[in-house]
Amino acid sequence: MPFANREIRSASWSQRPFEGERFDRVRFASSDLSRCAFRDCSFIATVFEACDLSKTLFEGCRIEGLAFRECDLGRSSWAFCTARELEWAESSLAHAGVRECLLPDLAIRACDLNRTLFEDAMLEGARMAGVLGPGARFLRSNLLEAVLEGCRFRRGEFAGGLWDLSRMDDCDLRRASFSEVKAAGVRWERLLLEEASFHDTTLAGTVEAADVNPAGPGLVYIPDGLRNGDPLPGR
Repeated sequence: MPFANREIRSASWSQRPFEGERFDRVRFASSDLSRCAFRDCSFIATVFEACDLSKTLFEGCRIEGLAFRECDLGRSSWAFCTARELEWAESSLAHAGVRECLLPDLAIRACDLNRTLFEDAMLEGARMAGVLGPGARFLRSNLLEAVLEGCRFRRGEFAGGLWDLSRMDDCDLRRASFSEVKAAGVRWERLLLEEASFHDTTLAGTVEAADVNPAGPGLVYIPDGLRNGDPLPGR
């Protein structure tokens, strides 16, 4: 079955395997694709709207324009994918896993990232807005030039990875942990950092926080015009 210039609505394709398929300008709407497996597939200008993709696998896929809008991607798995123009909007990725994927300029808007795992992921230039991600984990994942606005990552874990030139605004990072994070030229403003902990972490740039109270000895902070509070102490 060719997947090009089509609209597929109300399909019931749960647990269906797709291998080496090319999806070119396809629109899926209100379809059940839970527990499917997309292996070595290509997605070009394709959209999923109000679809169930829970526990679905994306492995080795190549993406040049793919959007998920109001979808359930809970417990989905992403591995070895490369993407340009990937968007997750108003969707749930709770407990999903993203491993060894190259996702520059990833756009995440108003999504549920509860306990979502990003591991060895390249997320340079990512844009996240209105994300709710308690307990989300970013392990050895690079977020160079990433922009996070209005995100809630309470109890999040950030271990390894580069955050140079990243921006955060109005983000809740209370009780989050930072380990071996390196970030130069950052502009982090209006943060909540109460009970955040740091280990072998270096931040250089501007950090503005209402409740700077880092726990533990593992933070080196090089201030650059800090406002609204005392500088984070270098240890």
